[in-house]
Amino acid sequence: MAKAALNLLVPWGWGPSSNTMFLGFPRVSSLNRASICSAIFAHPAHVTDRRRDHRSPVDRVTVFKHLGVHVASDLKWSHHVGAITSKAAARLHFLKQLKRSGAGRDDLLCFYGTVIRPVLEYACSVWHTSLTAAQTKTLELLQRRALRIIYEDSDYMLSLIRAGFDTLEARRESLTERFFRRSVLSETSCLHYLLPSKRDVSVTSRLRHARSLELLNYV
Repeated sequence: MAKAALNLLVPWGWGPSSNTMFLGFPRVSSLNRASICSAIFAHPAHVTDRRRDHRSPVDRVTVFKHLGVHVASDLKWSHHVGAITSKAAARLHFLKQLKRSGAGRDDLLCFYGTVIRPVLEYACSVWHTSLTAAQTKTLELLQRRALRIIYEDSDYMLSLIRAGFDTLEARRESLTERFFRRSVLSETSCLHYLLPSKRDVSVTSRLRHARSLELLNYV
């Protein structure tokens, strides 16, 4: 649906007709400007800049950052995972400094839960279900390293129990499900229209996995 709408929008805004689409980019670099247009229309375009009043070509880019999420043209998340793991790994240094200064375990856990872990979970409902096994392992390794700093004498699973934490994968699964139930399933949500029509119970009840379909059927 979105692709069809964009296919109609591009000829209208930049086609041979008299319609001219104006995009204002105050204080935006040319790279970001190219990112926005390229990501939306998936091909080089000419944008009319009101400040200079002439048409300037926009180059295609493969990755752009939007609201803190690195979106790639192939819809893979290797670049985003690399970015957030690098950012979280840099903050582990401060966790080590707190440990060396004599901070208690409760303070260290609070620092990890409020400063480091949110970086690894930000907007996870967007990208969690598309992660590969290797990317999931890479993210989990950051929490493993943090808990090793806090609990030097325990393995990862025991450290999770002592800290009262879940694995990052389990937390992302829970956060994604909660987002879906609150922001998509609700009939008052602006995203509710994206859901397909409810399944006909008279049909699904005769299927082999009728119970599974019943659980998936939203209310």
